[in-house]
Amino acid sequence: MRFKQKNTFNRQQQGMVLIVCLIMLAVLTALGVHTMSMATMEGQMSSNSQSMMTTFQMAESSISGTLADDTLFVEAINASPDGGQSATEKPPEDATEAEEAAWQAAAEAASISRDFEIGGHDSSTKTRLTGPAQNMEGNSLNTFVGYPFNIAASADLPATGARTRVTQGVKHLAPGI
Repeated sequence: MRFKQKNTFNRQQQGMVLIVCLIMLAVLTALGVHTMSMATMEGQMSSNSQSMMTTFQMAESSISGTLADDTLFVEAINASPDGGQSATEKPPEDATEAEEAAWQAAAEAASISRDFEIGGHDSSTKTRLTGPAQNMEGNSLNTFVGYPFNIAASADLPATGARTRVTQGVKHLAPGI
């Protein structure tokens, strides 16, 4: 005698493989979309970082060009109405409007601007005398004085919107007065 065995297992499992496959496909699609969006964002971050480094290097190159040109320092010293005696970093906090205007005029008189073209892009520097001559000790017979300057350089890449401003303080040596 043969017994027929009912196949109840197959009837209970109908369509379950399809549902599992669809769920796995949805998960893999979501993972792929997320990976692509992360790759795009990382590319944008890399591009922004490269633009900022480019503008920083352009500003540094402008400062180097300014440091190499001694005539800028001499022009700023000669343009200062009192040899830098009234030039300070900022006007006093309790300054009147007239005193602040006089400070601004003296600061502008002791400032020299220069434009540079680096790699087809523009950058500029503003060299400003920030104080009077100071005796420089330690040299032969103390025959030199140092004039403090600030060099502010700015560079920008209009295509990317990247802009960098770098300020460097220097002391320019000159023969004593």
